[in-house]
Amino acid sequence: TRSSDFNKKINCYIWNSNGTVTNGWPGSTATSLGNGKYRFDIPASAPAIDGTWQIIWNDGGTQTKDLAFTNQGMYTGSDKDNISCTSKVTAICEGGTVEPEEPDTPDNPDTPDTPKETEMCLNSADERAVFFQGSDFGSSASVYMWIKGTETALVGSWPGAAATHLGDGKFKFVVPASATGDPSTWMIIWNGNGKQTADLAFTMHGIYNFNGCNGTVTALCEGGDVPVDPNPEDPKPEDPKVGITVKALMPAHWTNTITAWVWPTGGDGREVTPTQEGDWYVVTENTTELNIIFKNGAGWNGDANQTVDMTFTANTCIQLSQSGNAKATYAVVDCPTATDVEDIEVQKPVARKVLINQSLYLVMPNGDVYDISGRQVR
Repeated sequence: TRSSDFNKKINCYIWNSNGTVTNGWPGSTATSLGNGKYRFDIPASAPAIDGTWQIIWNDGGTQTKDLAFTNQGMYTGSDKDNISCTSKVTAICEGGTVEPEEPDTPDNPDTPDTPKETEMCLNSADERAVFFQGSDFGSSASVYMWIKGTETALVGSWPGAAATHLGDGKFKFVVPASATGDPSTWMIIWNGNGKQTADLAFTMHGIYNFNGCNGTVTALCEGGDVPVDPNPEDPKPEDPKVGITVKALMPAHWTNTITAWVWPTGGDGREVTPTQEGDWYVVTENTTELNIIFKNGAGWNGDANQTVDMTFTANTCIQLSQSGNAKATYAVVDCPTATDVEDIEVQKPVARKVLINQSLYLVMPNGDVYDISGRQVR
């Protein structure tokens, strides 16, 4: 039913996860039935209707929001922003009405109820699916997924692929086979109706709302629950040496509180305060590639108070040096005791501050000498 926002010519644009179902934008012309009512017949060449279908009614300029497609649906509303499917047409043009489907009667009344299609359930134990429950998206929601720390999209460009509306604020999204890689590295955003969640970690079979994942679906659509492995493998002990540790010796004239800026490759960074072990400032991050900047003080106070960007893929000890007001650079040096930073148990002084001719110098274990500016003098 046409609202006052639209002109008399109404188009219908329909698409699914594989592309357009109707003609390209603005779609195909709907048939006017008079009195502001329109009908659009799905072309015979269209693929089978599934939960990824979406629809936009438009007049070439004014348009509705992206709406979930309902076969035989009646879309009504007071204006373009409030149009939705409010009912289904049941009248047959030659007379009579569509007969409602009879619900299946279970053969055994004592058998537990099989979950309905509109309930959150899995078609199989290994179905790659996630769910959303909440009233935030109305009747249409999309899922955007990517690999953490990269810009590699998994289910298409923003806003992603359409989720299936199960009714009552529930959605289900089945991850396509084209999404590959380790699911533990996947990220997900649910979005729709002008709203979106934060960047959330992907949880297989997870039930999401705007606060994150709050449980998992275990019910099978055919009845029963996902079987539990009666003999799960013994969990492997966590590797106590996970992550990368960087230990640094600061230029002698860096007397403010030492801080560091760390960030994942391709991600956002954060400021951390290193732990101090003697003259060493230590940062450990649970990552396979540590990007870091050491700083003389908190915040950002110019090149003279920070290092160059540094990237490490293994435990490393470094000596910082600085020339004038340029960013400090680094040289890899021997760690205090063992070559593996994580094996150090007792910290022993490895550098000595000495006063020569009323000037302060730092003498390294290998005999190298640095002045107060961090410049090597011998």
